[in-house]
Parts: sequence; structure tokens; C-alpha cells
Amino acid sequence: IALRKKWVPLRRGKFVDLGVTENTWTYARESGAESVIVVLNNGASEESVPVRYAQDGEFAGQLGNAASLSIRRGEGQVRMPGHSAEIFVAAK
Repeated sequence: IALRKKWVPLRRGKFVDLGVTENTWTYARESGAESVIVVLNNGASEESVPVRYAQDGEFAGQLGNAASLSIRRGEGQVRMPGHSAEIFVAAK
């Protein structure tokens, strides 16, 4: 709940589906100039999850399952432990 209070896109942001596989789902929430990227791994094993997003930059993990995510030329990748989630926000 604290993260929802801190980040407006988690409460009222536009939903942007970034990709789904058998075990993973990636999406963004955007509100004005702020955006967050959410990565979910529902599989039992660690997975390398591709992230395709139009906003290049560095994103910091907020839940402790992955420290950071770099998006370059619209593409990035993050290693996610099994049965985990991470919320990434633009690093300042």
C-alpha cells in the first residue's frame, strides 16, 4: 500500500501491456511524466525476462527482487527469481 501511495501511476496510471510468456508478465503504468514497470514471474525457476518499453533509462527496483533495469533503444532484460514480482521506477 505504501508504494501505491508513493507512486501515482500505480493508483491512476494508464495500463500498457509490455509482454507475456507462459510464466511471466510485464506491464507499465503511466501517469503524466511518471511511469513504473511491473515484472511478474509466476514460474518456480529464475527467468531472464525481456522488457520492451519506449522510455529508455535506468529504473530502480522497489521490492528487493531485482535491483535495477536498464532500457536501451527500447529493450532491456531482468533476471527474476521464481514466484516473484518487482516494481521498477525511473532512477533519479
